[in-house]
Order: sequence, then structure tokens, then C-alpha cells
Amino acid sequence: MGTESEYKIQRYSKRIMFQRVLWMILWNLTIRPFPRALMSKWEIVILRFLGAKIGKNCRVYSSARILIPSYLEMEDWTTLADHTIISNSRLFKMKKYSVFSQYSAAYCGGHNIFKTDFASEAAPITLEEYSWVASHCYIGDGVTIGRGARIGGNSAVRKSIPPYAIAFGNPCKIVGFRFSPSETIKFENERFDENERLSEDLLKHNYDKYFLKRIKEIKSFLKN
Repeated sequence: MGTESEYKIQRYSKRIMFQRVLWMILWNLTIRPFPRALMSKWEIVILRFLGAKIGKNCRVYSSARILIPSYLEMEDWTTLADHTIISNSRLFKMKKYSVFSQYSAAYCGGHNIFKTDFASEAAPITLEEYSWVASHCYIGDGVTIGRGARIGGNSAVRKSIPPYAIAFGNPCKIVGFRFSPSETIKFENERFDENERLSEDLLKHNYDKYFLKRIKEIKSFLKN
């Protein structure tokens, strides 16, 4: 087994370490032992006190494990479900109406196995608006789950997923889109201000690149 001198391990500031220790004490004593519905509001109060940015009508279930509260951002109407793991050595951000389902895990950090010093590496993870990660999924560092995308259960996501895509598997593969480009434009027009909407060109490009040009590959993948 290697010694500490052989490996570069990520170091946190004293402030972050104090925050982690305080959060673990409060979580284990005043949140985790109690039913999720009973402690949700209290848990959000504690997370905000420790630096998390949490919007309105959010749900954080009492069994959700969060590494660093100040690296957590949840916009309005977002959910961290039962037994989720948020190993957020970097920012873990959930935009409005996104859901991270039970037993799924997000790891913002890892180690580079191709370097002799096994150096720590980390990058933020983002769930865009209206995205949904189903249960028992793994989300790797630097991944963005695009707006409105759906990730099927038991998937391992190591690359970013484009908006409104449907993807699943290990490794996770795109198998379709929730809407056609014209239907997506209608969806966007009903929910986003003009300056927030995705461009029609981008939507058509993604639909063509990840779906129309890959239909044979997708059919083969779905048969297996």
C-alpha cells in the first residue's frame, strides 16, 4: 500500500474542514435519525446556515448524504431524494425543477489513475432545469445533465448529456429525445423567458447528431 508521500491527496481549508465536521455532527444527531418529512425544513435551515444556497419549495430528504454544504446550490422546486450521496468536493448545482432520485450518487472528485502520484482531480456537477436522474445512478465529475434530460435508473454518467435527451446504461448512452425540435421549442416558450430559451439551431443540431444519425446504433444498443 502506498505511503502519503507517493500520492497527492486533496487538502481542504480549515474552514471547510470545520464546516464538514459540524455538518456531520448536526446531521447525525438532529436530522438523520428522524423521518424525512419531519426534518426536511430543519435540515434546509442547517444547510443554509453552513453556506448552502437553497431556494424555495426544495426538498432534501433526511437520509441524503452531503459532503460540503457550502458547495451545494439548489434552485426553486428541486429535490434530493432518499439515500442520495452528494460527494461535492466542488460545486453541485441543481437548477429549478430538477430531481436527483433515491440511491443515486454524484462524485465531483476522483483520482487520475494514469498519473503515478494518483493525483486528486475534481470538477463541478450541474443538473439543468427540469432534468431528472432516476434511482441508483452514478454521476461523475464535470458532468452536466442538460435541461429537461432524463437519465434512466442504474446508469453511469461520465460525459455531459445534451438538453432533453433520454439516456441510460453503463456507460450511459443517448437513446432518444423527449420531444421533436418543434415540440421542444413549444415547451421552452411556455416555461422560459425569451433570453433564457435554447436556440432552435442548437436543438435541431443535437436531435440530428445524437438521434437521427445514430438510429441504427441505438436500435442495436436497445436489443442488447
